[in-house]
Amino acid sequence: MPGRTLDVGDVSLRWAGMPNKNERALTTEVLESLANAGFLSRSGDERYVVVRAADATSEGGAV
Repeated sequence: MPGRTLDVGDVSLRWAGMPNKNERALTTEVLESLANAGFLSRSGDERYVVVRAADATSEGGAV
């Protein structure tokens, strides 16, 4: 949902349950990749804001 703020800690907790430092680092890498692809923007230390969602008609998009 565009405009939503994502926190690395919250995302890694939802993804991995009780994340260790490696899972938290991997979460940061995933969010950085999404930021580099233009889906997120960096909003401070370990925070990202959703800029756009995947197009539902594109390959890999939600149906």
